[in-house]
Amino acid sequence: MADSSSITFLLALGVAFIVLRWLMTSESRTGAANASSGEGAQRRRPVQDLPVRQRDYRRPVDNSMIEVVQTIAPNLSVEQIRYDLERTGSVETTVERYLAQGDLPTPPNTQPRPRSETPTSNKPKKTGSLAARYNITEKDDEEFSEKHATPEKPKWSQSKEERQNQLRKQQQEMILRARQKFKQKDQESS
Repeated sequence: MADSSSITFLLALGVAFIVLRWLMTSESRTGAANASSGEGAQRRRPVQDLPVRQRDYRRPVDNSMIEVVQTIAPNLSVEQIRYDLERTGSVETTVERYLAQGDLPTPPNTQPRPRSETPTSNKPKKTGSLAARYNITEKDDEEFSEKHATPEKPKWSQSKEERQNQLRKQQQEMILRARQKFKQKDQESS
């Protein structure tokens, strides 16, 4: 009896394998048929060359697609990205084209921007010295040198404001220590 159950199991396993294999090959055949009928060719041809019927099948370009490309290529304008996404219909293809060519074509009805005006990042640039940014004065510098030879270890506080004040104080002390070391090295080299 054990032999009949193992034979049944092997037979069921074989049937499952054949069914799965048939399903896999039928999906690849339909994919190949779709590619030859126009879907695969649609990716390679510009939108202007496509019949109106095939243009409707393209996924519309939305802001999330533009943001993905802009994250990878911050020096490109939104118009360039939108134009290429409308042509390709794919974020991956647009990114690959940018990485291969280093730039994307500009839309025909817009003027290209000069490179110097193109922002390299969306974050505002911080200017000024660390002393100005952290409100450190010369008086603080002198008091620190008299008071602290070694940094003191802060204690944990339950209050958020107190922890922020401690962190700010640690940052100031770290900057002041770095300034002192720099001054010492500068005096030694002179």
